Amino acid sequence: MGTIWSKWSIGCGILALLLFAPAGEAQLRERNDLRKKTERRFLAAADRICADTWCAGDHDFRFRALDCDFIVSVCVLRYDAAEWSDPGQRRRYDRSEECVIRGIHSGGELFESRFGEQRLSSAVYGRISECIAEQFLPPSP
Repeated sequence: MGTIWSKWSIGCGILALLLFAPAGEAQLRERNDLRKKTERRFLAAADRICADTWCAGDHDFRFRALDCDFIVSVCVLRYDAAEWSDPGQRRRYDRSEECVIRGIHSGGELFESRFGEQRLSSAVYGRISECIAEQFLPPSP
């Protein structure tokens, strides 16, 4: 009887590990808890603040997609980047990047209301800023 019970409990443990193990970024693309409407709002909000922040530098950014898995509290923001060129020339978005944003448990945590407008939450804005800085700014001496 003890043998059957121990085999059953080991099997249940392995099944639990397979079912509840944290998803990798590849698995995250297959599971997206975010509604398309919320994703569009997020991408529009990121574009609105872009002109005053990240895009004021040497690069322009086009935010393409946001996928979230709230069970493991991770969102992945995908975007393209282009170096600013001469005025009148078309920008070429030749660099694709991702920012992994950890600690997001729901779509509501992506936004906060400021001045009567839905904007990116300060926490999310900070994490994106850190990610972009790591990917685009030269290291400090």
